[in-house]
Amino acid sequence: MVGVDVGGSGLRLQWSYAGQPGPVLSAPGARIGSGGIDVPALAADAARLLAEGGVTEVAAVCWSQRGLLFLSDPREVVQVVSTTVHAERTAVVSDAVASLVGAVGGVRPGAVVAAGTGAVAFGSDFGSADTSVWRLVDGWGHVLGDRGSAAWVGLLGLQAGLRHHDGLPNGSERLLVAGVSAFGATSHWPRRVMTGGDAPEQLSSFAPAVVAAAE
Repeated sequence: MVGVDVGGSGLRLQWSYAGQPGPVLSAPGARIGSGGIDVPALAADAARLLAEGGVTEVAAVCWSQRGLLFLSDPREVVQVVSTTVHAERTAVVSDAVASLVGAVGGVRPGAVVAAGTGAVAFGSDFGSADTSVWRLVDGWGHVLGDRGSAAWVGLLGLQAGLRHHDGLPNGSERLLVAGVSAFGATSHWPRRVMTGGDAPEQLSSFAPAVVAAAE
């Protein structure tokens, strides 16, 4: 059994054999391409980690991923993961669902806030198809939402730095200096944190500087 968690800043993988857990391995996080998150690249990373760990047969894989709804065809994820990892059975769930099941220890009613590089709140009673309650709040990505996430904090910090640069109210000289130290000249910031495939990771990496400036 293999479990894979794909977040904005990293992919984590762990397997279990004969009831014994293996090591937690990691790879770069979700890459964003023209069709959304680059699932084939992520699946290839997972297959590589398994091969390096000596895992040659996978009975089942549970693939938890952020941003499933933003993919051009979410149904392709199951096929790509199953084919690349060579799993006999494949289950794909959103990171919100996986977080809730993990937090309450099973498929039981509850609610969870999953906040890391991104942020989403999810609650469900996991009832029958006709009467079940599912509520999802945020998880819209670093451009439209993910309020309270590391990427969101980093974005607000860079915005404050740029306000100081432009001579606007509520700017922060300290965050401008920190931003230049982290990303170079301000003219480079849009490319680093807006158009790059690792934009959420880049934004979240600046969150510690924002926290330090607030202390």
